[in-house]
Amino acid sequence: MSDWPWYVLIACYGACVGSFLNVVIYRLPEGKSIVTPPSACPHCGKTLRMWENIPVLAWFFLGGKCARCKTPISFQYPAIEFLTGALFLAVPIIYYHTDWVNTAWAYAGLAGSWPILVVHVMLIAALIAATMIDIRHYIIPLGIPYVIVLLALIVYPVATYLKPDFASVIPLTQSGGVTIALGGLVGLIVANVLLRLGILPYSFADEQEWLEQVQKEHPELFEQQKKSDHVLDENASGQAVQDGEKTKPASVASDDGHHHTPIDMYLLYPHTRREMGKEALFLLLPLLGMIGGFFLKSHWPEIAGMIWLRVLGTVILGYISGGAVIWLTRILGSIAFGKEAMGLGDVHLLAAIGAVLGPMEPIYVFFLAPFFGLLAALISFGVARIYKGQARVIPYGPYLAGATLVVMFARQFFNVLG
Repeated sequence: MSDWPWYVLIACYGACVGSFLNVVIYRLPEGKSIVTPPSACPHCGKTLRMWENIPVLAWFFLGGKCARCKTPISFQYPAIEFLTGALFLAVPIIYYHTDWVNTAWAYAGLAGSWPILVVHVMLIAALIAATMIDIRHYIIPLGIPYVIVLLALIVYPVATYLKPDFASVIPLTQSGGVTIALGGLVGLIVANVLLRLGILPYSFADEQEWLEQVQKEHPELFEQQKKSDHVLDENASGQAVQDGEKTKPASVASDDGHHHTPIDMYLLYPHTRREMGKEALFLLLPLLGMIGGFFLKSHWPEIAGMIWLRVLGTVILGYISGGAVIWLTRILGSIAFGKEAMGLGDVHLLAAIGAVLGPMEPIYVFFLAPFFGLLAALISFGVARIYKGQARVIPYGPYLAGATLVVMFARQFFNVLG
């Protein structure tokens, strides 16, 4: 039987996931429940009927407006649903019908790899949600990468324990890598426990206090930013905005003579280098655990025949690899420039990517992402020049997401690198 009917089902499922992602994108940054209440018009509060929740099609059936109050509905909703469905469809087509990725996928087929495929498409869903939230709010809610890591930690080992052949599409680590990964995991758990107990210090623990002091000294900056954010939210929800209501992000002159917005003010925190020492201390424990795991590898030869455990080791090692490569860059960059180089949301996102794709893939993603950043900067400055506006700074998360899609869909092209 052809797998194409399943592909159509996967695409439809992806569109439904996209509908849920719209809820996540809107509610999660605001601390609202993503389960209740049911979806409703943000303007009049009318709860959507079942047919009004049909992905993509409902927006066109409604003419892009609320059925009750006729308020315009943002095109973001059908766009996210369509994009998610299209990417969900692209995964099996590229994996099973091209030579762009590991050929093991084509040999395994859908029947021989479907649990792993599920985790891959859910990673794509997480990347879409993280990208949209990061662009709008300059944050990546840690719940998004946490869910993906948990999914990989459960699905991969369980699936390969029940059917070892599923492991053919996973880049298995050797037995030595398993003990190193488990040692690193133990070190990471110990570090987090010590952090919760207050034995290890949190980094940037006094940053909020410092920012509140800045807000007292420059209240006009933050009031103006609220107005600007309100306009952005109105535009995103599809509401009409009069020309007279449009605002530009406010700025304030700092001691260095430059003008800064509230987002910039976070970068002006004066103790960044000191805080990197705290983060390095935290990372010391996983490093020691990995060293200990390295010396234990010869004492556990049975691992070689335990496929599910090697799969678990691959997930953990990928998680550590992804988190380490960007966290090390964050620490070194912050020390060099005296500003927070990358957010911890980026660290967790790349760690989740590594947990799903394997230890090498996050390294490829990391080195490919700056090219997406350069392209985005050129486009942003080009558009700004055409419309005589200000180029918008895009956070790093979307670049990681774009690079991840390239690595997922063109893995074979990276084989020349190892």
